[in-house]
Amino acid sequence: MKRKLMFLAITLAMVLFVFPAAYAQSGRIYGKVYTQDDGVYEGLIRWDDHETFWDDILDAAKYGFTESEGESQQVEKQIEILGIKISWTQDEEVDGQRHFGIRMGRLRSIQRRSRNTAVLELKDGSCIQVSSSGTDIGSSNRGVVVFDRDLGRVTVEWSEFEKAVFSPEPAAGAETQVDWRLYGAVTAWDGRQFRGFIMWDNDESLSSDFLDGESRGEDMEIPFSNIRAIQRKSSQSAILELTSGKRLTVRGSNDVNEENRGIVVKTPHFGKVTLDWGDFERVEFEKPAPEELRGYEYFDAGEPLYGVVWDDEGERYRGRIRWDDDEAMTYEFLDGELEGIPVMIEFGDIESIQRRSSGSARVTLKSGETLELRGTCDVNEQNRGIFIEDDDQRLVKLDWDQFDEVKFGRM
Repeated sequence: MKRKLMFLAITLAMVLFVFPAAYAQSGRIYGKVYTQDDGVYEGLIRWDDHETFWDDILDAAKYGFTESEGESQQVEKQIEILGIKISWTQDEEVDGQRHFGIRMGRLRSIQRRSRNTAVLELKDGSCIQVSSSGTDIGSSNRGVVVFDRDLGRVTVEWSEFEKAVFSPEPAAGAETQVDWRLYGAVTAWDGRQFRGFIMWDNDESLSSDFLDGESRGEDMEIPFSNIRAIQRKSSQSAILELTSGKRLTVRGSNDVNEENRGIVVKTPHFGKVTLDWGDFERVEFEKPAPEELRGYEYFDAGEPLYGVVWDDEGERYRGRIRWDDDEAMTYEFLDGELEGIPVMIEFGDIESIQRRSSGSARVTLKSGETLELRGTCDVNEQNRGIFIEDDDQRLVKLDWDQFDEVKFGRM
């Protein structure tokens, strides 16, 4: 009897452990969507009929650090004349709206404020007011799609949308999932390879999504679940290798030509890489391992950037950091180009940044990987300043030519 009870206890423990874990790791956005006429829909969500997973990025615009265009801040400036360093304090006007991105998994809710504005509530209760910059926020939103368990697919237009409240997906539906997230190795034209989650044409991200095109005069919609690999053939066509072993040349749509909006690869602890059709060479798909998937609980609300900054004279400053007079939290992104390929890296994944020249920086990741980035104001002389607020609330600004290196963390 005791042996039987022990067996039942172990079995129950395994069920309670395995099923919630498997479901939490599905990575799909889930929650309730409320409409202005008191409708409530619950289920899997595709935000803007696009963002599908918790690590997908919501794009918007936010105001500068003081959240009001035209306001000013007092900063300490420095200059060196004949070997003598001179410091003074002056007021500087804060720029207006800036581009802003945040992973969906860091949000507790999104509430519509007006035709083109919304409030993002993070998991720690803090709020950020954002406005339209693309299609994620505002009247250009392509629809908040909810796969309601009772009603099926429901599309809520922005004009009808009130708010979305996010939560982990309940374990009850885990066994109903039959598709998987696109994953694999993407090779660029120069042989560099990026492995991670894939969004094809900056749109399709599930095995149940379709690749469109024509082959031998016939229109085709091929589910990605049937595709083993895609090879770029020319500016207007690609070769598909199917799981059945067949090969065919496909053309005639932006899925397989130079109008492709980007092959997006999301690599763990690296960031988001976007290859245009000319940079792309080949992709080989595979199913992701469970440990690669990230559930809602994986993401926190982030924390302020903190670290030690050195100027070009070797002087050291320790405190809270605001990069490019804009990014001040670990969940925000550093933008740059890796040999012409755009990348986005969360500051929380960065160990250090060192200025290499007027137009580039060396970025070392916590994973140990080192990248030389250029091409944006985050990593070149157009940077609007590295601000450090020390423990005495003194605010120091270093221009790019004064900056040498930053190491993040409370060392």
